[in-house]
Formats: sequence, C-alpha cells, structure tokens
Amino acid sequence: MPEVVEKEGLQFEILEDESANLIKGASSLTGDLAIPAFIKYEGKSCPVVSIKKQAFCNCGQLACVCLPDSIKNVRGDAFLKCNLERIEVAEDNPNYRSIDGVLFNKDVTRLIYYPKAKKTKEYILPGSVDTMAKGSFRCDYLKKVFIPSEVRRIEELTFVGCEQLEEIIIAGSTVDVRPFGFNGCRNLKHLIILETPKYPSEEEDMYESMIWERDRQYERMDWMNMDRRRKILRDSHFQTWAFKDCHLQNVFIPADIYIRDDYFKGFGFSFHHFEKLFRYKIEPEYDSGRLAIEVRKSGAPDNVQVSAEINVEFWKDTEDVSITDYRCTNETEQEENLEQVKYLLDTLFKYGRL
Repeated sequence: MPEVVEKEGLQFEILEDESANLIKGASSLTGDLAIPAFIKYEGKSCPVVSIKKQAFCNCGQLACVCLPDSIKNVRGDAFLKCNLERIEVAEDNPNYRSIDGVLFNKDVTRLIYYPKAKKTKEYILPGSVDTMAKGSFRCDYLKKVFIPSEVRRIEELTFVGCEQLEEIIIAGSTVDVRPFGFNGCRNLKHLIILETPKYPSEEEDMYESMIWERDRQYERMDWMNMDRRRKILRDSHFQTWAFKDCHLQNVFIPADIYIRDDYFKGFGFSFHHFEKLFRYKIEPEYDSGRLAIEVRKSGAPDNVQVSAEINVEFWKDTEDVSITDYRCTNETEQEENLEQVKYLLDTLFKYGRL
C-alpha cells in the first residue's frame, strides 16, 4: 500500500518511484490554493505528478487552484462539487494550459474542466478544441456556449446540470452528441447547428432544389428534391437521451442534415422535450440572400408534423442584417415564427454564416 502523507490540508500518496499523487483536499480549504510541485517525504523531494478522481470533491470554499509544472495527469472529475472560479497552470507545465481560467491540455485540443463558479455568461470554445472531457461543464452561470466545428463528439454528461444554460450553438454539422450529453439543462431554449453556405459562384447548381418566385407570390418549396439531394452525414446524430430533461423550445438544423424519425418519438428519443424544429437552407448573395425554412411542431413525442413553410429575403451589411420579405404558409403562426426567424438570422449573421 502506498504511504499517505498530509501537508497543509492536502493528502498525497507516495508511489514506489518516489513520485506523489494528490488524492484529497480538506473541505476546510478556502480561497486560492497553489498545489506544491514537490513534497518532502523521508528526506526526499517527491514530485507531485497527478490529481486523482474527486480529489477536491466538496471543497466548496476554494476559488482558484494553481497547478505546478510537475503535474502530468488531472482527472476531469477531480473538482466535482467544487465551486472554483478559475484554474491556473504554471507556464512551464508541459502537459496543461489555462486560458481565461479554463483548463486545457497543452496544445488546446481538449477542454478538461470549465470551473463551476466561473461567472462568464457566454463562452466560445477555442477553435483548436476537438474534444471535451466527460463532465467538463457543470457550471452555475453559463447561459450560452459556442462549440466550434472541430468538435466532432460531445461525450456523455459533458454538460450536466447546467441549469442556467439557454443557448447551444454548434458550428459543425458532423457532431455526435452522446447519451445524456446535455442532461438536466432545464432552461435550454435554443439549439442551433450552423450551416456553412456556399455562394453561387462556387457551385452553380447548389440551389436548384429550391423554388423561389420572384413576383412575391409564395410557391411551395420542393422539399422532395431537397431530400433527394440531402447528404446523409452518417457520423452526425444525436444519441438516445442526448437532451434528457432539457425543455428545449426551438431546434434549428440545416436542411441537409438527415433526421431520423426516432429522434422525436419512442422511448429514449433524443430530443426529450421540444416545441419546434426549424430546418433551414440559406441562399446567400453578397449583400442579401434568401432563407427557406420548414417548421415542424411537436404536439406529442410521437406526433411531429410539418406546421409551416417559410420564405425569407434579407439584406445585410457589415454591421447588421434585416428582413426585407417574410412569407409563412401558416397564418396562425406567422408572428411567433417571425420572432424565431429573426433570432436565427441574427445568429447566422453573428457567426459569419450569411
């Protein structure tokens, strides 16, 4: 059995190679804590190389933890139930890095831990991030998160119990959301997957599946042709219970993403609760453009039907986007849908998708 040593409220186990693991922090720890790079044991300096599972569990009064350059391994759940506002890392640590108080691996491709009590309300993941550790977000204040296209997989319980989270914006259309990926995000209102449009000069026949009438008379969009042309992204899907206990209001998804019927019905369907699904297609020009939307409304989990089709024309400049024409086939939903269309347009514009 490894020897256990306690120093200033921290317990370490001494390994055979004379290195040390931090295994537990006392619940009485407060304020900012600098983990030592070495501890003394029987006259020797033992490097602290690892922080073990739930090492700081229930250390509710800690505000900041600083990792020394000796740390080689940190469990993502080391800070479970710990109300940290930030994590700092020694600059010469070869394995980890802190950006704005958030813990990453050294090359910033993996987000390991977002502090629970970090008071930022909107967070944009760095574009280099392609994975997030399980349980990395258990936050009290975050309302909006932007997930870059490099992230291809959201693990189980990545966002768990983030009860203030209202908006999720996913830049990539090939993301795999694992079971319970957003479990218990009870105030979640909007999920948007962003389309990356191509301009006509790049692909001349890209929009032949859409019927746009030029005399402001609405004609039905040819969704059958769109279905025929839709690329089925086999690695883009939402696993069972991906949004369990999330009372989603609106889901916005590009029309070329394949949506299986069982995402919306049956035991364990991915979108556990939602009100409307907006499937959209952008036809951009350089200072204007068009947006086609199919609206599906949820009356019950096993009853998801098309409730409206919408055509929108918009104008844009470097600072703003505005609607110049709006047509909706369902008169009773016109005003309600218009509000959501404005939200979608503003989001697409903000993130450079128009």
